[in-house]
Parts: sequence; structure tokens; C-alpha cells
Amino acid sequence: MNAFSVMTLVNIAASKKASIRELAFYLTLGGLTGIPITDEEGSVAGFVSEQDVIRAIHEKCPLDLLRAEDLMTREVITVTFDTTLDEILGIFATKHVLILPVVQDGKLVGSVTRGEALRAAERDNLMKFVA
Repeated sequence: MNAFSVMTLVNIAASKKASIRELAFYLTLGGLTGIPITDEEGSVAGFVSEQDVIRAIHEKCPLDLLRAEDLMTREVITVTFDTTLDEILGIFATKHVLILPVVQDGKLVGSVTRGEALRAAERDNLMKFVA
């Protein structure tokens, strides 16, 4: 099993110029834990998490003036279609990430969440309880 078989196609991404207020809106309405930030070519440039937005709110930052590029994590761990589920689980087990953006030919195409990886890894065991 690989990233392609467990990923979700990208349903939201933001530009580096998006305001943090906009990102907070999408995070809360979409029930997301973070949003990938892309450059003009569609490559992953960063990632803004709920934690980043919470920190900005707590520090009383002006959310309308603060941009994604001001808060985003710039060194984002990504995977490709061919990254195995075992490799994905290893990243989730050792790195403090919630979502792994999936890139192909340098462009953002989807993501794998911890929950998706867990469900894929335990799919056979979970079905035993239901059946």
C-alpha cells in the first residue's frame, strides 16, 4: 500500500499572501488541522497549522494583517504517490506532523492524515471486529 491508495485529493490550499483570518475561517469551518501553502506554480511552500493560528490569537496578533508566509512552517515534509504506508507511518511516528502533503512532479496533489494512515494500517483488523 502506498500514499496514492490512502491519500485525499487536495480540497484546500492557500497562497502565501492569504490572511491568517481567512485561514482560521477555513480551519474552523472545514474541521482541518492545517492548510498547505503553495507558491504560484502549485508547489508546497509551507504549512499553517491550527497551533500556528492559536498562537497568533493568543499573542494578540492582527489576523487580518498577518499573512500565511508570516506564520507558515517552511520546511515541510512531503511524500509522493509511491511512498509506502510503512514509510508514512514511520514519519508520523517520529516527526511532529499531522498531515503529509502528497506531491507529484513538484506539485501539491493531495494529503495523507494520521487518521487515514491509521485506518489503512488497521483496515484488516478493524474489519474483523465488524464482521
